[in-house]
Amino acid sequence: MNHHAKGLLLIATLVAALPIAAAEPDQPWDCALGRAYASKAETHLKPKEAIALASKAAKKEGLDLAKFRQSTICFDATKTGGQWTVFYDGRELRLGNHFLVWVRDDTGATKYMHGE
Repeated sequence: MNHHAKGLLLIATLVAALPIAAAEPDQPWDCALGRAYASKAETHLKPKEAIALASKAAKKEGLDLAKFRQSTICFDATKTGGQWTVFYDGRELRLGNHFLVWVRDDTGATKYMHGE
C-alpha cells in the first residue's frame, strides 16, 4: 500500500470513529455540547413545534421559505426557559444565504438572525 492510500485509509478510519449527531433536520442536537451530541433534555415544545414557530417568524421577516431548507435544530437547556436554535440554509449556495431563529421553549417567543 502506497503512502497516499495509507493516508486515505487513515482519514476514512478517523471519520468513521467520530461521534455522529442525529442527521435528520428535526432531530435536535445539544447546542451547548455540539453537533456530535444528541439532545437528551426534557422540553415543553416538540422539535416540529419549534420548527413551525421558527418558520412562522421567518415568514414574518418576509422570507420566502421555498428558497431555503431547514437544515438542523439544536436545543440548549442552559438558557433561561430553554432555547431552540433552528437553522436554515439557502437552496442557492452563496455567501450569507442562511439564517437562524431562536425559539424559547417555555414561551414560544422567537428571534430571527440573518446570515452574514
